[in-house]
Amino acid sequence: MTVHKYLFLFSLFFTFNTSSAQQLSSEKLDTTISIFWNPNLKVRVQIIEPEEQSEQKKNTVLTLYSSDQGSKHILYRDSIYAYTIKFRLMDLNGDGIKDLLVYNTNNGPDNRCYHLYLVDQQQGRLTRVKGFEKVFNPYYEQRSCGIIGGEFIKNKIIMHRYLINSKGTLVMTTWD
Repeated sequence: MTVHKYLFLFSLFFTFNTSSAQQLSSEKLDTTISIFWNPNLKVRVQIIEPEEQSEQKKNTVLTLYSSDQGSKHILYRDSIYAYTIKFRLMDLNGDGIKDLLVYNTNNGPDNRCYHLYLVDQQQGRLTRVKGFEKVFNPYYEQRSCGIIGGEFIKNKIIMHRYLINSKGTLVMTTWD
């Protein structure tokens, strides 16, 4: 794929991301969503410290729980930094199942980054991908089975290619 095609894909991503960001309320501090086929499984994201400005500190709790017959059983819990509550669902490991992206922060209005949780629909699990918060404007490129990230700086786009290794960590790779 040529650089021009990547630029086109990033412009599509930016257009979609901007329109979806306008639809989501930035005032919410506690939201529960259903992303699993099993309707009893829910994901709750709660910003505990909304005034926290440092990305190095964890101000948000993500919880996967099962609500079976009125009782809640916590299956997974993680602490992250989130500037506001926004989500995206996008397949980023090529298995055909949409994964959960939780908004982290941005580096200017055009550069958004997220926490990535791979969704295992069969087992009802979330797996966090370490280091994903460093990827701006992520996109899964099917042909190379890799994640493309592009950072807009003035009139340029700096692009990187990443893979998720067997340990669940994001690693930068070279172009094919």
